[in-house]
Amino acid sequence: MKKFFTYISRQPKDKLLSGIYKPHGNDKLSMDSAIHYPVIALINGYVEKGEPVKIYAMYGIGNTEYKGNLEVLEDDIKAIKAHKDFDYEIVPVPVSEEETANEHLNTFVKITDLIEDDDEVYLCCTYGSKPMPVVEMMSLNFAYRVKDNVSIESIVYGKVNHTANPKTFDIYDITALFNMLQITDTLAEKKVKNPVGYVKHILDINE
Repeated sequence: MKKFFTYISRQPKDKLLSGIYKPHGNDKLSMDSAIHYPVIALINGYVEKGEPVKIYAMYGIGNTEYKGNLEVLEDDIKAIKAHKDFDYEIVPVPVSEEETANEHLNTFVKITDLIEDDDEVYLCCTYGSKPMPVVEMMSLNFAYRVKDNVSIESIVYGKVNHTANPKTFDIYDITALFNMLQITDTLAEKKVKNPVGYVKHILDINE
């Protein structure tokens, strides 16, 4: 099953910005309409008509803005469902925002438990605490290596340039970083001393 992971913003509902995100590195993320959550570009780009998907909406325990922002996320989903019919289920996932190793481990376990054999995984790491993308990447890495036939299809983050007038919105596909992690782990196991050339060759990265 295709599974999408995102994190609910802590901003007040009426302060959550929307815009047309310019894609970088992946044309499938292109959209003509304004969205609040960059994960919407992932869903729009990768979900086929009539396909069932799950959307895991992580949020910080104690986030008083959670319900309102979850409604914003669902409104964005409904907007693309109107012209691209598909079946979806939004699953709220409460996680602790305490910055301790134990709580990060608990979040790691929660995410990896949600990924099952044969899943296609998509992640938006735009929102959340600073350590959250690290925990998310660890979870995807573990599931990819341990579970059967799991594929990590796309990892993105959105960026708003608040100094521009009008504000500009960008979405970046950073899946190559995940692929680099797989390669560098393998090279480290083989004790390759100068891995940069190997990584660039495998990923076809130009100087």
